[in-house]
Amino acid sequence: LEQGFAMQDHSLLTDLLINRHRGWLVGGGLSTFPFGEPEKNLSGKEENTAFSPVFPKLRAGVTGKGRHRHGFGLSFTPPVPVGGAAALAIGVDGGWAFSPAKAASWGLHADLSFVRAKAPVTATDEQLEKSDEYSNPDNLNDEQYDEVCGTEGCKDTFTQYAMAARFGRSWVVGPGFTPYAQLGVSAIYARLHVMYDDTTWAVSALQPTVHAGSGWAPGDHVQLALGGSAGLQMRNQQRDGELGVFWRLEGAAAYVF
Repeated sequence: LEQGFAMQDHSLLTDLLINRHRGWLVGGGLSTFPFGEPEKNLSGKEENTAFSPVFPKLRAGVTGKGRHRHGFGLSFTPPVPVGGAAALAIGVDGGWAFSPAKAASWGLHADLSFVRAKAPVTATDEQLEKSDEYSNPDNLNDEQYDEVCGTEGCKDTFTQYAMAARFGRSWVVGPGFTPYAQLGVSAIYARLHVMYDDTTWAVSALQPTVHAGSGWAPGDHVQLALGGSAGLQMRNQQRDGELGVFWRLEGAAAYVF
C-alpha cells in the first residue's frame, strides 16, 4: 500500500496551479518510494519491496493561458526491469484553473491511473535457503517453490486502480515561482497476487490527501516543480488497525513548446 501511494499519478506539469505556461509539453517526474525498514510477514520474513528509491514517469500534455485555463496530460512508465522488478503505469489527467488576479489562482485537478508491477515480493531464492530461520519454516517449501516458480523464481503481481481529485490555490512569488497547496481525495483499489501459494489479497479505500510545493519557470520553455504529498492511512490499510500517514516527495521537469 505504501508503494501504491508512491506510484499513484499526480502531475506537477499539467496542474494549472503549478504550471502557468501555455502550450504543449514533454518531460518526466520522479516520486520517492517508502523509506525505512520493509514489512515482515507473520513468520518474521521481510518482504522484498526496496527495488528502487524512486518511481519514474514520462509525461506529456498541453496547458492553456488566460483567466480561465484548462490542461490535459498523459503519463507512462514502461515495464523495464530494475532489480528484478518491473512496473507498467498509465495515467490520464485534466484540470481547470481560475486566476482572478495575476498573483493567485484557484484550481481543480483530477486524474485516473493504473499500475501493474511484477516482482519477487514474498519469496526469493535467498529466502528459500534461509527458511529454517523463520518462525514458520514451512512458509517456504523447496518442492512447492520448484513446482510453482521453476527456474525463473516467483514473481508476484501488484495491481492498482486509483481515481483522485484535488482542489487548491497557488500564488506567484518572485520571478517564476508558484507555491501551491491542495486538498484532495483518492478512491483506491489495490490487490497483490502471490504466485507461490496462488493467493490474492485486496483492499479498497477512500483516502483524503494533502499536497504542497512550488513550481518554477526559469524561462519561456522550461517548467520545474518540487513538492510533497501525504495521504491518510485508513484503519483497514494496516495490520494493527490504527490510523497512519502515507507520504512521498515528488519532482518534475518539462520542456514547453
